[in-house]
Amino acid sequence: MQSTVLHPCLEAETPDPVDSFACGPRRREKGALKGVGFIPVLWVARALREGLLPCCRTVPVALAIADAVDADGRWCFLSHETIVRRCGGTVSRSTVERALNDLAAAGLIRRLTRSQVRDFFAEDVTDGVRQADRLPGVLELLIPASAFAEPTLAEINEVRAGLDEDPLDAATRPYPRVGTTPQSEVPPVRSDVRDTSDRGTDPYPTHPSPSDPSPSVRRCEPGEAAAPPPGARPATPRRGG
Repeated sequence: MQSTVLHPCLEAETPDPVDSFACGPRRREKGALKGVGFIPVLWVARALREGLLPCCRTVPVALAIADAVDADGRWCFLSHETIVRRCGGTVSRSTVERALNDLAAAGLIRRLTRSQVRDFFAEDVTDGVRQADRLPGVLELLIPASAFAEPTLAEINEVRAGLDEDPLDAATRPYPRVGTTPQSEVPPVRSDVRDTSDRGTDPYPTHPSPSDPSPSVRRCEPGEAAAPPPGARPATPRRGG
C-alpha cells in the first residue's frame, strides 16, 4: 500500500477511527526502499559521537528504532514492549517512554498524533488485523538530509516521489541541534591560580605502603633542610676539632 503526503488532520479527535481515515499518512509497502545504500543504525552511531543524543537512555532506544525504519527514517511502529525486547531487556517500559520524549524534544524523532496513527492503520483496522483501541505509536527517525551522500539522497527522493511523499532536503530534514554540552563549552581550567597545597602527588619511595599517600613528598622551600626518611636517626652535629 502506498504512502501519501503527510497533512495534519483538521478533524477533532473521535472515538470512531473510521471518521478520520480521510487524512493522514499511510503505510508503505514492505521493502519500499530496499536496496538503498544507507544504514540508519550508522547514523545513530554518528549522532552519538557528535553529541546529538540528549542522554544515555536514548542510545539503545534510538538504535532499536533505527533497526526498524527504512533507509530514510520512515516508519517505526514498534510497541514499547517490543522496543524493550530489542534493547535486550536493558531498559524498562517507562524508560522507553522517557527516552522517546527525550528524542522527540531533541528533534531526532517525530511522533504521529493519535488521529494520524488511526489514519496510518486505517486498512489494518478495516480488515480486522488490528484493534482501533490497541494501536502502537508511529514515529519517524529524522535523519538529516546532509547525512546522505548525494546519489543516495537522489535515489531516496525518487522512491519517495513515487510514493507521493515530500522529498528530503535541508528544509524538511535539517541537521538536529546538539542535545548535549559540547566539549568546547566546558569551562577551561584557570592557569593563573596557583596550587597552594604542600602535599605531593607520590608517596615517599621508602614508605612501607606505596598505596597509602601519606606521608608525601613535598617541595622544600629555599634554605629548608629536607625531612629525613621514616625511621632514620637524627643527625648529630660534629664537634669542632
